[in-house]
Amino acid sequence: MKKLLSILIVLSLLITAMPFSIIATAEDLFGTQTEENWGYEVVKRKAVINYYDAEIDGKLEIPSTLGGYPVTEIGESAFSDCTGLTEITIPDSVKTIGESAFYGCTGLTKITLPNSVKTIGESAFADCTGLTEIIIPASVKLIDSYSFSDCAGLELIAVDKNNEVYYSTGNCLIERETNVLMLGCKNSVIPDTVTAIGNAAFSGCEGLTEIKIPDSVTSIGYGAFSDCTGLTEIIIPNFVTDVSDGVFAGCTSLTKVKLPDNATEIWSSAFSGCTALTEITIPPSVKEIGGYAFYYCTGLTEVEIPDSVIHINDAAFVGCENLTGIIIPDSVKTIGENAFFGCKSLTEIEIPNSVTEIGTGAFAYCAGLKKAIISASLYEFDMSAFIGCWGLESLEVFDNEAANYYSENNCIIERDTDILVLGCKNSVIPDFVEEIGEAAFASCLGLIKIKIPASVIYIEPSAFLGCWDLETFEIDEKNEYYFSSGNCIIEKDTNMLICGCKKSIIPDFVTRIGEFAFSTCLGLRKITIPESVTEIGESAFSSCENLSKITILSSFADIESSAFSSCSSITDIYYVGTKEEWERMDPEFIFDNLDGVNIHYNFNPTETPNDISKPEPNDAPIMIRVADGYIFIAGSLSVEQIQEVYEISGIIVTDANGDIIEDGGAIGTGAVTEVYYGKNLIEQKVMVLKGDINGDGKVKTTDARNALRGALSLDELNDVQILAADVNNDGNLKATDARAILRGAMGLENMENWLG
Repeated sequence: MKKLLSILIVLSLLITAMPFSIIATAEDLFGTQTEENWGYEVVKRKAVINYYDAEIDGKLEIPSTLGGYPVTEIGESAFSDCTGLTEITIPDSVKTIGESAFYGCTGLTKITLPNSVKTIGESAFADCTGLTEIIIPASVKLIDSYSFSDCAGLELIAVDKNNEVYYSTGNCLIERETNVLMLGCKNSVIPDTVTAIGNAAFSGCEGLTEIKIPDSVTSIGYGAFSDCTGLTEIIIPNFVTDVSDGVFAGCTSLTKVKLPDNATEIWSSAFSGCTALTEITIPPSVKEIGGYAFYYCTGLTEVEIPDSVIHINDAAFVGCENLTGIIIPDSVKTIGENAFFGCKSLTEIEIPNSVTEIGTGAFAYCAGLKKAIISASLYEFDMSAFIGCWGLESLEVFDNEAANYYSENNCIIERDTDILVLGCKNSVIPDFVEEIGEAAFASCLGLIKIKIPASVIYIEPSAFLGCWDLETFEIDEKNEYYFSSGNCIIEKDTNMLICGCKKSIIPDFVTRIGEFAFSTCLGLRKITIPESVTEIGESAFSSCENLSKITILSSFADIESSAFSSCSSITDIYYVGTKEEWERMDPEFIFDNLDGVNIHYNFNPTETPNDISKPEPNDAPIMIRVADGYIFIAGSLSVEQIQEVYEISGIIVTDANGDIIEDGGAIGTGAVTEVYYGKNLIEQKVMVLKGDINGDGKVKTTDARNALRGALSLDELNDVQILAADVNNDGNLKATDARAILRGAMGLENMENWLG
């Protein structure tokens, strides 16, 4: 019996609900309708305008009925971005103006709201920059905080005196119950009845140049004065205790700010983008500097952080590129991610021992930073905290006897593990360091040569990432785990190349090129992958933006994804395998874009790419001339520089006596340059330094004497010496050549003219 009763009750409820369901379904069937150019839908037998399907240029009158139904609502985004709309007439049937209904109607200058409108939605008239006045009728019960935000041209705000929810005074829209100022304009005078300034109240009010905040105000909402680009100064009264984020963000003319004496924080994004702000006094009551607080305040040159501050949050001073001095007090415990990112005018920073945490990229790309003194109390050192500080010369720990880290030879070392966590261009790795940590030398542009001691047992793949100037690796021959060959770091047990540089020539016994081995090596222009290589790791050559030519001599190499990603300058790839073998490697996953790249299949490694031996005179630091098996130069040139001329590292230079000249050695007359492609000699040229007769790579008065004796037939000069002595290039060695060489040696004549 009870079960039957339950069934009957359920059935009765279903029958009761049926008429309503049928009605709702019938109404929903109408869907979106059109009448003339109007798009609308019917909800509960009332029309909601969705769009106007025609170009609007000038005035527009909204009909009071569509399809026989009264128009009661202007729907969401119905007229958004109709920039040609200048004036709108709304019928007195409309009760709701929906979210973003007229957003971005920048040509709209006048709007008359009927005394039927009850609700004005979020951003309904936002960014209507041409709107000069707004009059709120008595019927309005709800206005969203952002309804009229960024109306830069607004001059007059008025509310019907019979409105029970809002009132206006001093060109301000104010909520009666709370006395919250919801909307202001460039002509506003804030009355002393206001207790709070609401979210975005003056946002985008470009014409506002000054405003006085009365002592009655205790709170200021999110972005209240954001993008007020004409505002030059502001005083926040001491009675203000609550300020939301972004309050003055984008106020590009703001030069002076007076903060409340009792402020406990600098609010997140408070002054973000205030490019004219040159100084700020942070009260001694402040405990926290909010995230993005001074984001790209490029006018700031100096900031004094009081010793009350405990936290400097993420990105607080990002992009403050003219900030030259900042003192971090010993009250600070944490420095957030990217806190001082890109502060390129900072030259020195001291991080006191009170600091236990430094976030990722906290001082990244502070390019002018030369000296850093770092807290020894850090719980963990983020390897990227100083990435991109390529001017860094000196590294110290604040208290070298303290807890977790210490410094030696301009290296920061973790005490318990002997891991080198940070180095700089002047670092000398101590002979007890066991590990070179992740990104330890990353983006250290001034680093040219590094010596790795025998004590090192592990090197992170990213240890030397982005060291564009790095040319030479030296590894102690007693190191049991690594050795160097061809300016590459190679793991002994596996013959895996873990790190290369712009001068690297990959040896023909390397079996694997590790991940990130050459990543961001901008100095690398050409590379040959030898036949011995069977695997190339992920991102091994990624972001080598100047790499133009690649030769792959192994058709069996397993090349992982993104191995050559972001290598935007590749022009030619020489591949020993067939086209079918190439396509099986899925090159689209290895290279970003191969459009315009010449791929040479079935390349014979005994051949030479057509342009490998062509010198590039414009890459030389001095003037050169190439002709008839000779390279004529007029000034000092090193082996390293001649490698740049050829855009290849496989070069051996011997002096006139046949002895190899080391990288830094000067090239003189009679030196021979041999260019190798792999093991093949592809070019040989004789160097002629004009004016240098004795071949020491310098032009001196003794060379003038030798030239004169040759001209007078007192000494016999060989053909190359005669070419060097004939500085006027007339084909004859004369006393006038000797005189010119003497003047050149004394700095009285431009030797570049001798190249002809």
